[in-house]
Amino acid sequence: RVGSVQWFRLPESDWEDLLRRFQAAGFNCVDMYVPWRDIEPQENHFDPGFLEAMCRFLEMTKKLDLFVYFRPGPYICDEFDGGGIPAWILRHSRDRDDDGRDSHVIMRTADRNWLVYVKRYLDVVNELASRYLASRGGPIVIYAIENEYDHFEKAFAAEKLFFSKSWRPERRLMQRTNTKAYLSQLRDIVQRFVDVPIATCPGMPDLGGLGDTPGIWPLPNHWAPDGHEAHARQLMDKMHDSSRHHGVYKDMPGGFSEGPALAVSQKRQVMAGMRVAAAFNAVGHHQYGYRNTIDFDPKTIGVTMAGMSHLPRASPSFSFKHGSSSHLWFHPRVGYMSGVLDFYGPISHSGSLRDKFYSFRRANLFFETFERLLATAQVRHVPVQKGGVHNSRRTGRG
Repeated sequence: RVGSVQWFRLPESDWEDLLRRFQAAGFNCVDMYVPWRDIEPQENHFDPGFLEAMCRFLEMTKKLDLFVYFRPGPYICDEFDGGGIPAWILRHSRDRDDDGRDSHVIMRTADRNWLVYVKRYLDVVNELASRYLASRGGPIVIYAIENEYDHFEKAFAAEKLFFSKSWRPERRLMQRTNTKAYLSQLRDIVQRFVDVPIATCPGMPDLGGLGDTPGIWPLPNHWAPDGHEAHARQLMDKMHDSSRHHGVYKDMPGGFSEGPALAVSQKRQVMAGMRVAAAFNAVGHHQYGYRNTIDFDPKTIGVTMAGMSHLPRASPSFSFKHGSSSHLWFHPRVGYMSGVLDFYGPISHSGSLRDKFYSFRRANLFFETFERLLATAQVRHVPVQKGGVHNSRRTGRG
């Protein structure tokens, strides 16, 4: 029962209050991102204050008996420019691997120069985070590397078709991400300190962006408004078929890392057999430096913009039709990283409890009451189609 809490975007004085509200909604695990850009804001200069704050937040989760799904990247997305990768590394980076300069970094690949920077960052983080592993009595039960790498693979391939200022493609035709080599290297870097399960989060509810890398647990996103049972079944069928993906996932349970903050989605995922069901941004958060507000409601995909009175009258140019994000437009003056980025979760950035809070509370109290039974239940897939979606239901063993 996972929900993300943006600890570094919230005042530290509010942490305990918001975590207690989070816990009162029935969540028992914090989805905790860690942004590289704030850990190492300047090259080879690590911010001791931010690292200490990270440890204090982990101490707070331990105090409240909450689990932690720890996600330091190196790329985390999390609505950051560059996915949390520090801007200074761009000075060393190139998209192409044929410029003849071995010192250049090809980001998010198995490039050895990139991995030098990544290892230095992760070693600093993991030396501290390892004190909070579940194996040492701490809250961290899952550790994630990278994020939504399947999306990066597609973008990487598409860049072979686009031209840069020098009138040549951004990527070389034969250039590869070397996904398996890259994720294997990240896994090995992390395992020097970490002994809890290592996961990664594909952007789609499938097994893309994994390279069939042994020892990495796939916990993809599921943002679709429906089809929870069908996607859960497809995911587990692929994972547990030893003839597919070299059988590397056959003994791993299914789960989803991110999804809409809707209790009904969580219930359907758990009842379909998922061992991890997560609500992205269960607690709304601030984004310092911007003053406009964007609220996303995943149920209606509605958007409300407010607080833009400080902008010139002609600034915002905004159009949206329900159900189609292709009609969503922002004027350049309106930052997409807003003063408050709220995915309309059960708890607002100010701590107010929405109707969803009580929906999650009811669902999570049910799960908590029958936790042991659900953990040992089998999922029986009923071969009945309704609207093209297979239904699944749980049954007791025997």
